[in-house]
Amino acid sequence: MTILTKTLLAVSVTGFAAGGVIDFSGFNVNPSWTVALPLGAVCFGLGLISLMMEREMAKFDGEEAKKPEPFLRNPSSDSKYENCEELKYQTTSKPASATAA
Repeated sequence: MTILTKTLLAVSVTGFAAGGVIDFSGFNVNPSWTVALPLGAVCFGLGLISLMMEREMAKFDGEEAKKPEPFLRNPSSDSKYENCEELKYQTTSKPASATAA
């Protein structure tokens, strides 16, 4: 888990605990403090999303690492180029003239 996920889950636990105490204990506090309970729920959701995205990105990186790069592939046997170095310097069009007529 990354630091972001751990932080979001810690804020979530703190928000749920503080919000539960403030909302359900009957203390006479300013009503604006009751935002702690929904804040805990929102941070819990963001923490779960972050955790799932970490796992999906790890899978994606593993799949991408297995794919061969196009420039590393061996040229086919019927190719007119013996190695890929010739492809870098081969041009398909003629350079344009500097003087336009």
